[in-house]
Amino acid sequence: RSRGLGDVYKRQIPNVFDTQNIAVARYGVSATPTTYLVDEDGRILWRRYGYLPGEEIRLREQVEVLLDH
Repeated sequence: RSRGLGDVYKRQIPNVFDTQNIAVARYGVSATPTTYLVDEDGRILWRRYGYLPGEEIRLREQVEVLLDH
């Protein structure tokens, strides 16, 4: 079984597939995949366009930084 970030950090971290293009309009998504870390007020805290090998490591590091604040 694959472990997601929510499993690792024991928190609810939603993973959204935007079938109605709401995020496209709100956050200006211009490429796929696009990854955002968004706070509870809808502010973008971190973003990454596209994918490169090892990107999941950078995402995990950024989640750790944000959880520490």
